[in-house]
Amino acid sequence: MRKKWLLGLLAMLLLSGFIPPNRTEASWYPSIQVDGRMDEWNDIPPLIRGKHTTVSALRVTNDASYLYVLVEGIGLSTLTSSFYLNTDGSDTTGYQESGWDKNSGADYLVETSIELDPVTALGQVRNAKKDKATLLSYTGSGTDWSWNKIAEYKGSGQIVKSDSLIEARIPLSDLGLSSGQSIKVGFVNYYSKSERLPAKTDGFAAYTLKSANSERPSVPIGLNVTNARSTELQINWSPSTDNNGVKGYKIYRVKPGKLEYAGWSTTTSYTDGWLQPSTAHSYKVEAIDTDGYASGPSVTITASTTAYPSVPASTGDWSKVTDLLFNYTVEDSIDAEEFASYDLLALSGAVSPEKLKAIKAINPDIFIVGYISVGQDAREGNSPDIFFKDSEGNPECDLNWPSCFIDPTNQNWQKKVLDELLPGLVARGFDGFYLDTVDVTESVHTDKAWGMGQLVQKIKQKYPDKKIFSGGGVHLMRGGAYDIRSSVDAVLFESYTNTWVGDMMWDETAEAPIGNSEAYGVYTPYDHPRKMDYMSKRDVINKARFKFNADGTLVRDGSGKPVNQPDAKFHVFTLDYNTPFQPELIRYSAERAWADGFLPSFSMKLLYFPPAYDWRALSGYSPFNALTTYSANNFGKTYDLLKYIPVKVDGNSTEWSGTAAQSVTGTGSIAKMSAAIDGTNLNLLVEGTGLNTPGQRIILNTDNNMYSGYQFPEWLGNAYTGTDFIIENGILLKHLGDPWTSSGWTSWLWKEVTEPISYAVNSAGTVIEASIPLELLTSVGGNKLYPFSQITAAYMKYTGATATETLPKVLPSTTDSLLHVDFRGELIKADGSAADWSGHGATSSASGTGSIHKISAIGDGYHLNVLVEGTGLTSNKGRLLLNTDNNPDTGYQSASWGPTQSTGADFMVEDGKLFEYAGSGSDWSWKSVVRYPDIPVQPTGYAASASAIEYRIPLDAVHLSPISTFSAAFQTYSGASVVETFPHFLQMTLPK
Repeated sequence: MRKKWLLGLLAMLLLSGFIPPNRTEASWYPSIQVDGRMDEWNDIPPLIRGKHTTVSALRVTNDASYLYVLVEGIGLSTLTSSFYLNTDGSDTTGYQESGWDKNSGADYLVETSIELDPVTALGQVRNAKKDKATLLSYTGSGTDWSWNKIAEYKGSGQIVKSDSLIEARIPLSDLGLSSGQSIKVGFVNYYSKSERLPAKTDGFAAYTLKSANSERPSVPIGLNVTNARSTELQINWSPSTDNNGVKGYKIYRVKPGKLEYAGWSTTTSYTDGWLQPSTAHSYKVEAIDTDGYASGPSVTITASTTAYPSVPASTGDWSKVTDLLFNYTVEDSIDAEEFASYDLLALSGAVSPEKLKAIKAINPDIFIVGYISVGQDAREGNSPDIFFKDSEGNPECDLNWPSCFIDPTNQNWQKKVLDELLPGLVARGFDGFYLDTVDVTESVHTDKAWGMGQLVQKIKQKYPDKKIFSGGGVHLMRGGAYDIRSSVDAVLFESYTNTWVGDMMWDETAEAPIGNSEAYGVYTPYDHPRKMDYMSKRDVINKARFKFNADGTLVRDGSGKPVNQPDAKFHVFTLDYNTPFQPELIRYSAERAWADGFLPSFSMKLLYFPPAYDWRALSGYSPFNALTTYSANNFGKTYDLLKYIPVKVDGNSTEWSGTAAQSVTGTGSIAKMSAAIDGTNLNLLVEGTGLNTPGQRIILNTDNNMYSGYQFPEWLGNAYTGTDFIIENGILLKHLGDPWTSSGWTSWLWKEVTEPISYAVNSAGTVIEASIPLELLTSVGGNKLYPFSQITAAYMKYTGATATETLPKVLPSTTDSLLHVDFRGELIKADGSAADWSGHGATSSASGTGSIHKISAIGDGYHLNVLVEGTGLTSNKGRLLLNTDNNPDTGYQSASWGPTQSTGADFMVEDGKLFEYAGSGSDWSWKSVVRYPDIPVQPTGYAASASAIEYRIPLDAVHLSPISTFSAAFQTYSGASVVETFPHFLQMTLPK
């Protein structure tokens, strides 16, 4: 959960600013120090706001000597960027930047960059980063790039570049400006046509330089401190006066030799937090008038925080925890009664012991964990050695959030976490820790993932009585010395089903922040990489924590609840994002998490707002209640539907009998080849004779593209092999040829995959078994193999460079002779026949009297299978209507069933093509659903005969989970006319 306000808040608190100790009344000081401290600008409104851009705001101010500029956004620290200044009042003179449609008339350019200076530290030469701004004046004639360098400004006090802001000051004398003059300003990030302020179609924003004010606000008096607590002090003062009015106050902590900025207040009171207990703190306050002039600091007031109160440990039973609330709201917004209604809270580490104690007084059984980021943090306040470094020695940073990636193997960082950060949370009274960004090493410097595993293990070893809640970390649950399954008590999947997308956090006027203008919804398109990765991680984590029967179903206790492995008794929670106006998506997401064996929770994007709604009520969440969807038998139901069969690689094929493996047979010495998925591995079985001699090769096309990868000539002309991997005498090899060129297809270029696979041949040479972890089967083109993928496989015996036998054999009449395996659980084949529906326990309607006789439905973990039976069905076109949100008043209202019947169809399958309703109820407005994981293919399987129509619809595509309730109806039509309808709407419930 790296996108959290806490990181920014920590950075702000760790930064300190300076005010000159002596200030003359004749000068005007705006209290801006150019040190990367954003809060100094709080009283200065943006000159321009950005929307749909990584550059979000531009602010400008001045004093008697300097022009100050500030840009906010993301990804601003490393790239060249430019401020364009029009200072002569004419848009037609000066440089005309082509990225804007209107004349820019820039007379000056302030170009920001980074300079690396070599410094010697401890005998080593290292690069020291220094931010730089270069001022140039325009010497050209309009569009030619002709500039004259005037001055350079370097380092803190003149320019600061971070991931989230660029702050600079330019002497007015260098610009030939004085107070009262007007200028126009624009900004461009890295020569971009879109990352600029103002937008491409707008003109530069005007700013008038302020003049010195003869009257400054009166200095605040009457300072006093009230409401002293262990982590907070409330500073109060009497209001200041000014001829133009006072708009706010800046509060400073008094430290030896300096004043440290604490915060801003528009009232005569300020509560300072994040303080140490039993410690004296001193403060000064200064007033700011409506023109930005400061009064100067007040006299000093000193007070002490109290000692930490004792917070009782939770008396709850961790095994019964089901209700989670994730929220980082400020302490004053925490309603103890509301928060205490949950089993588990994940809160900001800044929450005081007093608040924790108040919550525990209401619910002694509640568990409360405090936030800490272990994989990313702000550069400020940290030693540079803890971060991963780029090629120039700078910390590698997250372009989407103002923090940098930590090297978890660094022992200084591990020591800081164990000896400084966590003890602070323990002292406050937290029952444990939420470890954010554990998943960083899953994608960044994966070779250092062991360090993250080691850190988590050390945390549990030092605090065995504390609950360890991991933010991700599935990549550390695949076995080995640094596996964390026995070191964590809970794991979180963030945005498991739903997420937030949309505008920046401002209203339509771009004037006011409103917090939640985004649209919330399921990942789209349906082949969203995160959705596919999460489905794969679901299998890894559940295989690590649950016990399974021989048939691949879950081992359950007497109540129906899955049984954990002895060393993996952790919970898995999901955190999805929704508004309170989307109960159908909340229900869908909760049911999907539950069916996958996870405990759901919900929030809106900004977790530092108080809870916007009770997600439990909106989802109908009643955990392990036998009378609800959330029963013990439905918890983890996906696995009972998928029936992943574990394979013991020992050269004995006994356990393959009765599995859902797909096979191809032959008539020679290679008798049969089979393939199956167990959720985390691809399992292969070859049967025949002479399989124990050298010259055995398994051929795998794992990216579902027969044209990319090596083309074995033995099949060429009959079938393209598109080979991405081969297993040659037990060794896994990856094809390295260019997957998208014909020269790459014929290049015999392979690399051994060093990670071990399981491979065994029996002594008689009649059986070969292999098991390959899915994460190893990523092709050169970047395509991954997932548990729900499709692959193509074949087998070859060879001597030297000559193939002696193949399976399948190449037949002259065959155009596609390889083994095609679809791992998406084809319980029912959509072939227009009802023959394979018998014995599956499908939900069915009563018989009809017309040509449509019956509708049946069944789920298989991934798909909704629907069967329509009748007579003469192919003579008229068929239309399946689905109400999947269980609300008859939303969705398409068909007139076919009469005005008194609300159909509320959310999806429609018309002759095999899937559509989602996009209208307002009665208008015929549908949008096509065209993609789904691991394809492009048709979004639904479809086949029709005179007596049966079958559909195979991905559950995710129609917002259903493996345990959903929905309604279905069917009609035939000719042109625009409905011929027959059946029934009104049939209520159906999954699973089978």
